[in-house]
Amino acid sequence: MYLPKARTFSFGVNWWDPAFKSAIDELNIFECALTPSQVAELAEVK
Repeated sequence: MYLPKARTFSFGVNWWDPAFKSAIDELNIFECALTPSQVAELAEVK
């Protein structure tokens, strides 16, 4: 979800939680929870 700078980005959080103050380079959404080995594989620098 992209919103102009004047707005707040929120994805799966409550409105009262602190706003996300950073940049996102890449976002992946999976159909199910990943196993620890799948997370480790994705975290590897290639």
